[in-house]
Amino acid sequence: MRRADQENEDIKMTEITCSKCNADNGSKGAYNFSHIQDLCPSDRRRISLLIKHLAKRTREMHEAKSNLAVSESEKTALFEEYQMFLSRHQYEKKQLESELSEAKTEKNTLKIQILQALELLTYQLLIQEKEFMNLVENVRNLLCEKVIMHNVLSRKEIEKSNLIAKVQRLKESLRLEKLMHSRDLAHNLIRSKMIDKASQTADDFHLYTNCGIRKCNCNPTNVTLNLKYTQSIKTKSKNDLEEPTSDGTLMRDLFFRIPNIEDNESLYLMPTLPKDFN
Repeated sequence: MRRADQENEDIKMTEITCSKCNADNGSKGAYNFSHIQDLCPSDRRRISLLIKHLAKRTREMHEAKSNLAVSESEKTALFEEYQMFLSRHQYEKKQLESELSEAKTEKNTLKIQILQALELLTYQLLIQEKEFMNLVENVRNLLCEKVIMHNVLSRKEIEKSNLIAKVQRLKESLRLEKLMHSRDLAHNLIRSKMIDKASQTADDFHLYTNCGIRKCNCNPTNVTLNLKYTQSIKTKSKNDLEEPTSDGTLMRDLFFRIPNIEDNESLYLMPTLPKDFN
């Protein structure tokens, strides 16, 4: 640009110094240049500059054409690559659309299956809920029956305990009656024996007295023997029961022994002799 401006300034200076360019207006139109040599130096210089510019622009045009050809080839390559990319993209798009349609079909199928499964599950849940309610009702009934049976068993146990206690009391009363009856029998038996023995002793003593009176004139040896026999024969009293005789053992077993009752060992009877027993 600076060089072109300088050339323009040179042309202007040449026009100023040129006599033909500075001629009057009337004579200026009279000149008819038929050859380049007839032109003024400024025009010739301007023409040369124009030729140079033309050559430069021609080179630039060729360079631009070569660049344009390169660009066209690059454009063609890019277009072909774009076409390949577009075709591949279209193919992938179609493939994706087919996969999407298949996925939608599978989705609809799965949705139908899920709905059916939900309906079946809902139906099964309703059935299980009914069965659960029936089981709850059965368990409630069983619990009620269990409570009733427990109450009945409790009452039965109470009645059983009462009956056992009653039976024990009856057994104790029967055993006591038996013991009292045995005691009465033993008492009567011993009393009759004591009466018999007392009467026998009195009879023996009376007989001994009569015999002694009749035999008072016997020898001293017989008198001593009779006296010893008389001392050995005595009337038995209540204190004689302490001696280890059969009557004393029977008395102790009947009246002074602690009875052993198998059903209830807490019963201890200590019967005593009546006051009128002598």
